[in-house]
This record gives sequence, structure tokens and C-alpha cells, in this order.
Amino acid sequence: MKVLISGAGVAGPTLAYWLAHYGLKPTIIEAARRLRTGGYIIDFWGAGFEIAERMGLLAEISSRGYMVREVTVVNRRGKHSSWRTASCKR
Repeated sequence: MKVLISGAGVAGPTLAYWLAHYGLKPTIIEAARRLRTGGYIIDFWGAGFEIAERMGLLAEISSRGYMVREVTVVNRRGKHSSWRTASCKR
């Protein structure tokens, strides 16, 4: 079965991988005229690690990325809100 996927961001190729894995024939289309040259920022929370591992990509992603341990958001009044990312530590 042929499947058309709209979007070559992170989700499109991931979906194409799994569809091909299960025997379908995916084709990805993208509105952008060219691929980004600066890469993508991909954050992993919980299931992202498991999916990357199942795809055989976790070691490569881990070797090229970095682990965020805390995110701080500052509102217009200068008030800080922080979240620790303990749930995504590997």
C-alpha cells in the first residue's frame, strides 16, 4: 500500500520509517524548497527515548546532543519559573 505523508519535519520521516518497517510504501512531500542546513532542535521527553531506541538511533542522537537539566522561563515582569527535567535523564 502506498501512503503519502505531508511534512518532512521530525514526525514525517519518523512515520515513514515505521510505515516502511511494516511493509507500506511511504512518500514524503514537503512545502519548503530545500532542507534546513542548521539542523533541528529535538527535545525528548519520556517516550521519545524509547522510540529512538527502537529505531536504532538513540546512540547516535545521544552522541550528538546534550542533556538539558533545567529550563527557566522569565515572564515580562522578570518572574522566573523553572522546571527540572529529571524525567528525561538517561
